[in-house]
Parts: sequence; C-alpha cells; structure tokens
Amino acid sequence: MSSHKASSSAQSYAVISLIISFNSPSPMTMDGRDNTIANADQPLRGEGDTFSFPEIKPDFTLCDEYKEVISGKGKKRCEVLWRHRVAFIELKATSAQGPKPAKPGNTVKAIVSQAADYARLHLTCRPFQLFSIGLLIFGRQFCVAIFDRDGVQFSPIHDLWNNLDILIRTIRRMTHEMPPIDFGQDPNVSLLPSNHPNSILCHNIATALAKGNTDLINEVSNYPTYSIDFCNIKYYTIGLPVWNSLSLLGRGTSIWRVSASPSKSLETGIFLILKAAWRQSNRPSESAIMQRVKGSHDGLVQYAQGSDVFFPSSTAISPAKITTANLRNLNHNVEGDTTILHRTVGRPIWEFDSYLEFFLAIKAALNAHKFLPDQGILHRDISAGNVLLSSNPNAPDSQKGFLTDLEFARIDDGTLETKNIIPVPSLFNPNRVKEMTAPTTRTHTTWTPPPRGAVLTGTVQFMALELVSSLSQTTRQPIHRIHHDVESFIWVMYYGILRRLEYEAFQSLFGRVYPCQITPQRVGASLLSVLFGEQETLFPLPIQRYFEDMFDLLSRIRGRRTTEIKVKTDTSAV
Repeated sequence: MSSHKASSSAQSYAVISLIISFNSPSPMTMDGRDNTIANADQPLRGEGDTFSFPEIKPDFTLCDEYKEVISGKGKKRCEVLWRHRVAFIELKATSAQGPKPAKPGNTVKAIVSQAADYARLHLTCRPFQLFSIGLLIFGRQFCVAIFDRDGVQFSPIHDLWNNLDILIRTIRRMTHEMPPIDFGQDPNVSLLPSNHPNSILCHNIATALAKGNTDLINEVSNYPTYSIDFCNIKYYTIGLPVWNSLSLLGRGTSIWRVSASPSKSLETGIFLILKAAWRQSNRPSESAIMQRVKGSHDGLVQYAQGSDVFFPSSTAISPAKITTANLRNLNHNVEGDTTILHRTVGRPIWEFDSYLEFFLAIKAALNAHKFLPDQGILHRDISAGNVLLSSNPNAPDSQKGFLTDLEFARIDDGTLETKNIIPVPSLFNPNRVKEMTAPTTRTHTTWTPPPRGAVLTGTVQFMALELVSSLSQTTRQPIHRIHHDVESFIWVMYYGILRRLEYEAFQSLFGRVYPCQITPQRVGASLLSVLFGEQETLFPLPIQRYFEDMFDLLSRIRGRRTTEIKVKTDTSAV
C-alpha cells in the first residue's frame, strides 16, 4: 500500500472511530434497540451446519447482543458470532475503490464482491433475515448497500467531508433508532427471551436430541428460540437449524425443527420440520408440487401445510407477499419468500447412530426417488439437506430416512394446483356495531401448467460430474436425468460419512462452492481415492467393501472405465 493510500485509510479509520465513540451506547446502559459497533479483531464464525466457513471479518460490525468476552489480550469485545451482528461497515483507502466501475460494463468492483461475501455469511448465520445492510466507506466517499436474494442496491454516493452530517445521522440511526425489522428481520418472526417458558422447553428438547454430545449441548444451550407466525399459528424453533444455505443469491433455504406446543413435544418427542426458502415468482411452490404427488411413500416427506409468506397487516384484507420486489418497493414480482411446513420429523443425515441406520436411510430415500419418476416427476436437487434421517431410531427399515424438497422437480405433464393460505385480520363486523370479527384465513387456489424451468438444477457440491462440469462450458448443457440424481445420492453418502467423522478430507471434498473448483476434484478416481488409505481406522471391514462397490457403481453411472483402487484389508478390524 502506498503512503498516500495508507494515510487516507488511516484518516477514514480515525473519522469512523470518532463518530462511533460519540454515537455508540455504553454496553452498561444499552436498551433493546441500541447496537454496539465493534472493531472486528478476529474472524467471525457461524454455528451448526456451516461447513467450509471462511475466516473473514468486516472492518466494523454492529452487535445487537453485547456479551463481554475477554480476549487473549484481556480486551473486552462482542462475542465473535455472525448471529449477533445486524450490519457491517467496510472501509477502503481511496474513492477509486468504490462500488461504481470507472467504465460501464459487467465489472464488479472488489468492495462489492467482498461486501457480498459478508452479506452471504450474515444471511446464513442470522436466522430469518430478509436482507443484509452494509455501510461502505471508500476514500472520502460513502454509501449504503442492501443485499437480498436477488442482488444488491446502493444508495447515492456522498462525499465524506461535504456530507459528514449524513454519515453521522446514518450511524446514529443504525446504532440507536432502527428496530430489527429495519435491519432485515422477517416481520413474522420474533426472538424469545431466554427465560420465556417456551424457550426453556425448546432448549430442553434440543438438549435431549443432542444425546450426550457435549459440544452440541454447549452450542444448543447458547442458541436462542424463535417464534414464527405462520398461517395464524405460532411455531417455536428447537435448537440449531437442521440445514442452512451458504449462498447469497437464490433460495436461501433454511430447515428447522419446530413445535406449536413445546410442552407436548417434550412429552411425546414429536415435532415438525419447517423449511423457509425463496422461490422465483414464475415457478410453482413446493407445496403445489407436493399436492401433485398421488399416494404416499414411506421414504417421501409428508406434506402438512405450505404457503407464500405475507407481511403482517392489521387492516389489509389482502396482505402483500414478502418478495424482493416488495422489499425494494418495485411493481414487479421477482422472488417470493415461501415457508413450507412438513409433517415428517427428521434429523440431519450425518447424525446416524449406526452405519446400518445410515445405509437403510439412504435406501429408503432412494426408493422414494424411484417412486416419483413413475408419476412423471424427477427430483433434480439431491443434497445432504434434502435427505434426512427419521427422528425415530426404531422406525421400520422403509422409514429410516426420507426425501424432501421437490421445488426444482421436473413434471412431465398434467397441471399444478397451487393453494395459498392468506391471513385475514380482525375487521369491524358490519352486522354488529363496535364488534370485531375473529382473525381467520382464506385459501386461494389456482391451476397452471407445470413450467419446464432450467435445464440444470441442484446444489453444486452434490451435482453429478457431467452436470457440474458443464456449468463452466459454453456448449449445450446436458438434460438432467435419473442417473444424475443417483450419482448425487452417492455424494450425499460420502458427505454424511465424512461429516460424521469430521475427517480431514471433508473440507477439500465438500468445502468448494464454485463449479470451477468442484470439477477438478470429481474427475477420475482422485477424489474418492482419498477415502482409502486410513480405512482401517475409519471404517469397519464391511463398510470398506461397500465403498468399493459404490465406487464401481459411480464409474458405471458415468460410463467410464472402472479405475482400480487397491484397498488394504485388515481382518483384525472386523
């Protein structure tokens, strides 16, 4: 860095630090709305299912939950969790490093990609966030960036010195006046106090589910409970999310264990799975596809209820949907936030109690996958977040696991029936003066032909090699077929085993995000060969043989010549 850039950067830090010290509340006097701005002295981290979590940090972050944690140098700071952050501040040395490119085109400046990465992690780790806010300061200029599932919007760029009053008011508002909803929290969701009776019950359920795992129990004990208003029913989250998407754009799926009656769930051990996700407005919701399935299958998730999510309203008869367009005050729908509630209860695939349970669960999900094409439905998004274990370890073999998430499924023919459950608030009763009607819901049903959608879909870490390698090519993309889903099941198996073992190869195999990183890992036998070499310490002998068979199957699926891998066998391991 040149001396000029270093001087400019130092000046920016000095100005921001001065404004922060003037505006920030004291941790000892904070009320429920004040936020402390912290200088990130070490990388922020996530919780639960955050594989390949990057160790990065913004220059400053806003903490909504101040916890005095003593660092190694005896310095007090906020706990280093993304979940406790409501926004971030990023500084650059010169105005030329701002978000606006010098020439029109598709150039994305470094500050934009860097801030987008912060927003991605923020939305992943802070539950039920609709968007993420970043204050960007570059040289003597600044602006606010708001990231959502459809991209980013920037405020007008202001001069730091000529418009210092705007910067001060911006920071003042962020630290003292903005409620959680203004920072992007779903207005249908609220954080329960730790001493709330339902919060205590949900923590007890989560602790019981941890089954003596000390590390997991410690994480669960510090994780809050959220109350979700969905179709006029309150649901309460239980423990950590089962699955969280790490992507910024797209669906942003999160899967939770929930209960409408925590006391009953603690007694019976029965609760529900809730999935929150965004969808393209021109695509059918998962609930519409689930209603298209004829009959039931032990290995297929049981649909209970699903609907688009609406902004809460005390007066409107037809509340507005939560979409990125409505969040941006635009007139067109881009994506809708859809919450799907499933009746079947499940566990992450890597929380198996035995290898037998694990393989029976995979088999049950595979059988469910076979059940769908017989009805003209192809799943097309097999991943570790969509194959779950049954919550009952004593379930029949055919119910040890199940398949979820049909939103990207391809439907060959027929029509889709879409039902939206719309909340209707209390209104004045026209027949009785000074009397309000009871809140209720109404159902809106539409019938549409199934859209063909994208040729390729899926989670890239689990996509078949032929598909993921084609994403970075300009040639015609192959059509997603059944054998591609079968290959994805194999990657789910490897993921589940390695995730459970926390094997050192896990991050190199499944810690990649981009197709150009994943493709070289999947070519030939090099990827799978890392599993063999320490097998005696990882797998019992029957499991070793099974993995050899799976590698042969994978080679046949790809139409490649089977590559021999010499596997050391140790009969003493049996």
